Amino acid sequence: MSGETRPCNTRSRCGWLELIRPPNLFTIPGDVLAGAALAGFEASRLPQVLMTVAVSLLLYVSGLILNDYADRGRDARERPQRPIPSGRVDARSAGGVALLLLAVAIVLGWLVGPRVMITATLVAALVLAYNGPARRVPWLGFAVMGLCRGGNVYLGAAAVDRLAALPVAVGAVTAAAYIAGVTTLAYTEAQGPDAKAKQKRIGQLIRGLIVLQAAYVAVSALHNPPWFTVAVIALLLSMSIGAARTARVFYGS
Repeated sequence: MSGETRPCNTRSRCGWLELIRPPNLFTIPGDVLAGAALAGFEASRLPQVLMTVAVSLLLYVSGLILNDYADRGRDARERPQRPIPSGRVDARSAGGVALLLLAVAIVLGWLVGPRVMITATLVAALVLAYNGPARRVPWLGFAVMGLCRGGNVYLGAAAVDRLAALPVAVGAVTAAAYIAGVTTLAYTEAQGPDAKAKQKRIGQLIRGLIVLQAAYVAVSALHNPPWFTVAVIALLLSMSIGAARTARVFYGS
């Protein structure tokens, strides 16, 4: 979702905010928390789960920046108001920051544990693939984008050292299919006279992922501490509200 944003006090700061799309960031922690819930959360793993949320956020922000970096040539022709072609964000700086965030995510994953590091490395590879060769083949790009989300669910399972749990696989595949579908819709509907309304609907669908994450946590309630289930669902509700309010401020809709 890349609608028009409201003015910022600082031109470059506004450009970076547009690159990272703040409303979408609210959908990220739920991937890891849902993965941990589906795998079977243990209170002793809470620090690892929280650190893995940070890993997931770093990977996602990197992917968002790389997305605009990869699109900078087309944006210069079709959307010159975007941060990089407009000159509000230097292209070389954007690429460097994105790669740095990927590296930091992998290092942080190593600090959490080998399973998180390996999973984070695989997700980072998917991020690079999507913003490299995969995006040149639309349907392949949609699939890779979905796999990035599925990989984030696996990050949560890696944080509790239970990657092989069947519910995790089901949750990851469902999340991947959902995001692949939303990405396909964004590609096919983002043009035309009612593009702004379509972009708003796509943004709502992206934020709707939080509902799916809450469903994962709810169906896993019997296998997790009650306090964890209640706390995560309350957090996801707050994330949904935060995403909607931030979207209204950031996109003016």
